[in-house]
Amino acid sequence: MNRDEDDAGSSGSCTSKSGKPNAVERRRRDSHNEFERRRRDQINSKLTELKLLVPSLSNLVSNKATVLSKAIDYITQLANENTRANYHIHQLSTENTKAMDVINQLNDENSELRAQIEVLRIGLSQKQAPGTKDGTNKRPRKDEKAPPALCVPDEVLKQFVASSLALTTRSLVVADGTDPQMPVIYASLGFQLMTGYSQEEILGRNCNFLQGRNTSPLTRNVIRNALREKQEVLVEILNYKKDGTPFWNLLFITPVLDPYGNVTHFVGLQFDITETKCASKENLLNTADYMHNPRAETFGSDSSVLYVPNETLKHLIASALRLIMRNLVVTDPKQSGNPIIYCTPGVCQMTQYSKEEILGRNGGFLQGPGSDSITKAQIGKALRESRECLAEMLNYRKDGTPFWNLMFITPILDSFGKPNLFIGIEYDITLR
Repeated sequence: MNRDEDDAGSSGSCTSKSGKPNAVERRRRDSHNEFERRRRDQINSKLTELKLLVPSLSNLVSNKATVLSKAIDYITQLANENTRANYHIHQLSTENTKAMDVINQLNDENSELRAQIEVLRIGLSQKQAPGTKDGTNKRPRKDEKAPPALCVPDEVLKQFVASSLALTTRSLVVADGTDPQMPVIYASLGFQLMTGYSQEEILGRNCNFLQGRNTSPLTRNVIRNALREKQEVLVEILNYKKDGTPFWNLLFITPVLDPYGNVTHFVGLQFDITETKCASKENLLNTADYMHNPRAETFGSDSSVLYVPNETLKHLIASALRLIMRNLVVTDPKQSGNPIIYCTPGVCQMTQYSKEEILGRNGGFLQGPGSDSITKAQIGKALRESRECLAEMLNYRKDGTPFWNLMFITPILDSFGKPNLFIGIEYDITLR
């Protein structure tokens, strides 16, 4: 058999002798037709669904090309509306941020006014002091060199601020803001006593080592976000002492920024506001504190359920913090002249100097002809000896107006006992 005969025999295997397709070819063709039919049905079904989604096609008899064209127009319209909506959301978010800033400012002012009202209430109760006819304080003051504007300290306010300073600066912690791990570089004795950890066990660690199994993740995120955004934060958080005892910690953190807006340090103030330990979980469930404190949740067998925050103490300390921490100054004793490297807006408002006019200068630039030389010497000696100092000094604003400045200065010592920073808290206690 020759090659032509082989080809004829091969082609003849797909068809019968009569020239019609055999069974294999029919099955292949039927399968192909079934696949095409299902594909067309699926396309038609999706086009029908698309027509239902596009409003302009709801009552329109249209072919496939029209459906696709209208769908593209509708998707483009939705994309444009989404862009406009995102822009609107961004505007609302910006306005909301500004509104929250205003609210926070008003809250701070409200807290300060409340504190001042309390001071005035105490002052009025002491107004008719024995030994005076009109209840005023007429004993000689050390400000005899002050201008004749009768600038004298308010003794009641002075005692209130001094007490607030003693309360708020007892448990002080400073962390290195240039290190991503934010290690603690200073911890006051009060913080060591509160937590049970020694200074050697604290330094070099992040303050989150006080957290434990029942510390709220939400509170952790609030702190983390505030640190990332370089903002102050005031929260209450469940921490644990060295012996495992849980305690409610009222935590205030404020960043220290350099002139370029970069964080150099974080200053933290911490307070144990734990309520008296309840006798049992059953007693806790029956107390009003539990009903009003959603933080006192049941954590299985963990003993932290037996502790709740003291709301009265919490609000007292929070008010004192907002009053005191408005006027914060940080100086660098490692630089010549111990210049100011950071100050809060409250200091600018109190002194009338701008931030640019304050940074780089020694805090003594506020002193003037009426400033007491003995108080100057006492402050200088405390700084040289690297110890805390509470002093009352007659200072001067930018316009020359004198004011009595109650200053609390504390050194931040390095591991060798040398001052790394000085933190100063100042308050205008002038009698008005």
